[in-house]
Amino acid sequence: VLPAEVWHTAYLQRVYPQADGKVLLAFTSDPAQCSYSRSPKYHAITVGQNSVTADGLRAMHSAALTAYAMGRQVSIAFDDATSNCYVNRLIIRES
Repeated sequence: VLPAEVWHTAYLQRVYPQADGKVLLAFTSDPAQCSYSRSPKYHAITVGQNSVTADGLRAMHSAALTAYAMGRQVSIAFDDATSNCYVNRLIIRES
């Protein structure tokens, strides 16, 4: 199965920084294309995965926290090739 870029838009339920530097995002609704086995499904922002750099991770983490605090929806682009659903881009949506 070839990876495909998938977009998902929803409100954030969790912004979960990890000790290894990655950030996990969970949403109020789960996209079917993410094969993570639990609900809510986590989407990982990880340096070196899906073209994410350290600066990109910091920027997306900051934007995710801003959207969460403001009660705004976000759209993410993620790779559906693994159950980690690696994020590549994040947009704060105007409500």
